[in-house]
Amino acid sequence: MAASIRETSSDEAKEEGRMTMKTTRFLNGALRISTSMAATAMTLLMAAQAQAQEQPQGQPQGQGETAAESPRGIDEIVVTARKRAERLSEVPVSVSAVTGEGLANLGITKTSEAVQLVPAAKIVIQDLGTSAYLRGVGSGSFNPGFEQTVGLFVDGAYYSRAAWARAGQLDIERVEVLKGPQGVLFGKNTVAGAINITSKKPTDEFEAYVRAAYEFEASDQASIEGAISGPLNADHTLKARLAMRYSDESKGYIKNNAPGGPDGPINDQFLTRGTLTWEPSSNFDSTLSVTYVKSDTKGSSAEVFRCEPRAPAAGDPPSLNTALAVGASHEDCKANFRNSSINLDPASAAVVSAITGEQIDPVDNGDRFRGLALTNTANWHAGDLTLTSVTSYIRHNQRNYSEIDNTDVPFTTLRRYERFNTFMQELRLASPRENKLSWVAGAYFERSNLEFIEDDSAYIFPYPGFPAPAPGTVVPPSGTWYKRSDQNGRSIALFGEATFAFTPTLELSAGLRYTNERKDIDHRVCVGPLNHPTCGITSDDTPAIVPLIAEDLHYRAKLKENNLSPAVTLRWRPNRDVMAYASFKQGFKAGGFDMEMRNLPAQLTAGPPTRVDSNGDGIPDAFVFKNESVNAYEVGTKLTFPAANLQVNIALFQNDFKNLQVSQFDGIAGLNIVNAGKSRSRGIEVDARWRPIDRLTLGGSLSLLDSKFLDFPGAQCPSDATAGEVSGVTPTGSPACNLKGRRTAFAPKAAFTLTADYTVPLTGPWELALSGAAQHSSKYFMENTGEPENMQQAYWKLDARVALQTSRWSIALVGRNLTNTLTYSHATSVPLAGPGYFFGFVEKPRTLAVEVGAKF
Repeated sequence: MAASIRETSSDEAKEEGRMTMKTTRFLNGALRISTSMAATAMTLLMAAQAQAQEQPQGQPQGQGETAAESPRGIDEIVVTARKRAERLSEVPVSVSAVTGEGLANLGITKTSEAVQLVPAAKIVIQDLGTSAYLRGVGSGSFNPGFEQTVGLFVDGAYYSRAAWARAGQLDIERVEVLKGPQGVLFGKNTVAGAINITSKKPTDEFEAYVRAAYEFEASDQASIEGAISGPLNADHTLKARLAMRYSDESKGYIKNNAPGGPDGPINDQFLTRGTLTWEPSSNFDSTLSVTYVKSDTKGSSAEVFRCEPRAPAAGDPPSLNTALAVGASHEDCKANFRNSSINLDPASAAVVSAITGEQIDPVDNGDRFRGLALTNTANWHAGDLTLTSVTSYIRHNQRNYSEIDNTDVPFTTLRRYERFNTFMQELRLASPRENKLSWVAGAYFERSNLEFIEDDSAYIFPYPGFPAPAPGTVVPPSGTWYKRSDQNGRSIALFGEATFAFTPTLELSAGLRYTNERKDIDHRVCVGPLNHPTCGITSDDTPAIVPLIAEDLHYRAKLKENNLSPAVTLRWRPNRDVMAYASFKQGFKAGGFDMEMRNLPAQLTAGPPTRVDSNGDGIPDAFVFKNESVNAYEVGTKLTFPAANLQVNIALFQNDFKNLQVSQFDGIAGLNIVNAGKSRSRGIEVDARWRPIDRLTLGGSLSLLDSKFLDFPGAQCPSDATAGEVSGVTPTGSPACNLKGRRTAFAPKAAFTLTADYTVPLTGPWELALSGAAQHSSKYFMENTGEPENMQQAYWKLDARVALQTSRWSIALVGRNLTNTLTYSHATSVPLAGPGYFFGFVEKPRTLAVEVGAKF
């Protein structure tokens, strides 16, 4: 998008002054809150310590207790944030954890929905990609060349492609959100944090459950989930668990205003996981799990929410602006769960085929995903040492069709295909945790293959309702471009962490991870007549494609990187009810290749970064982006008040990022991949759980966040940029600005979640169970452009569950987003339409479901 650049007037200067005063007031307020909360934390810490001293002192922390014990009134949550089972209150890391039971009570079946219960955490899902954000930091979701800033781990295996984060989950034990870099034990691509999912394992005794639900408000979704578990032999050395879930939607929650346009999205999904545990002796155990996911989505959640129509200029590409100008669109440009978009439905495909003389097959917006994951975890106990092996093989195929111009006619149809497979092996050797000097050391190997294909056809001819070209106007022929990237990757890492207990209450941990990363790529773009793109031949290229959208390119490149990521943590635990810690960590996210690069604008023959080839190897500098890194500082405390059945966790943090990898859409057809100079994310997080009376448990999580760019030259200019902020051009030729001082995407200044669970005894074995969750977020940018017209406004959401249940049976009414709040997963500029047009991917409105369950 060529941003509108303006001089600062006196009125604007006054407004800027007011904004500066507001910012100053906010920062002052945040400082006061921080100081107050720090003082409160110290008060709580001393109170908890005093209360603990009044009670009989047991053994020092880490001795004589297992992680599964729950000596307090509130059930302890066990996590594996440090690659071993520990109570959440023991871990010197800021972690938010949700149990599988808690997710099931709220009808949550997707990773993205579970993560939203954590303030300032977000999994962005849109038609062209998926990415996770935490504390205002994440990778853009457009570019398949990006690694993830927030790593996804399931049962110890690393899922490097974000496509898995949009798939469903089933039979979950818990979901942990680890905040801040986790470089030593979890490895690369966790610079902002990690999502650690643990599935339920086979049991020593037979158990089973089945749960069926029907959602009747938004999507008419029918679903059924079940699992069966138990021993396979008499001595219980071989145990198995099988879980399955199937869901089917029959209508979409986005209504299509275009005549004949389909509603969407409509998703059908099948998931299954089989788990086998073999434990032939007390010294050895092995657990193998196989997961398969099949997901098909028809239609899109895209909705245009802002338009600034203008008279089309000569030579403008077909776009939503053109369609609105000639009255050939039913788009209302409002945020109201409606869109107006048609891809190549049968009628449109027939029209295009007749006019172009090419056979054009019908296609609708949608997504198809097939995934297979195999993970085996083995533990061998040799004396006091434990050797752990985690082996995994993960692969998936994904296909996506998108009508990217958001109009009633198929100007363009974008197709994306991703095929990926990876093999990973990790070995860890660990000493007993209770030793005065405990340690863990390990090695990691990963090999991956990624094939990414993208093609797009531009259909250029007079559509019904559009004016015919003026006499003498040369209309370029329709055309197709094709882009393919084949990437091979290899990663090797060595890591270790040692913990020394100076006293029974004070310990210091120090860790280091060395990573060697290699990637090579073959990247090709081909352009030609409709349905017949040719590679390396430019004589048949059409102006409908070249140079605005794509041109013939062919690059072969290699990338080698080495990194050392240290971590140091000091933990003080005077008793089992009080823990305080301070840590410093560094994180590393691998660099890569811009798989979205498809053109070098011919009208910009000198100066733009895409033309710069500083080492003369024939590869533009902009094709390769650098790794990003972070220095993270955190202090925190975790307190338990046994008499009050209260737990409080408080963390203060600052994360300083360098070379933050950012993808920006220019609003026309180009994607800019840049390394932002510097950004800083700092704030306060509070988690609390309280059981004031029997059968009532309350919870709360709070995030106060200040995340902004400290230096970001060469960025896409926002619409309110002043002339003094402009400096040069972006890789696709738009004016470039420095976004210094602007907030990063998905970084609300304040966000919190409140939860409650209450049970009331009824007649006999029956009880009434009530669960609820309320979420609030202040406003935030929806992409890293600092664009004021593209913001998610502040919102509230409310989820609730009412159930009649026994230990075996349950019937429930489950409601999500009961406030029917309209929120976006992601939003950006409408392609080809020009300045002032924005669209977003709408999250689900109010849903109501009836659920019946049984346990055996």
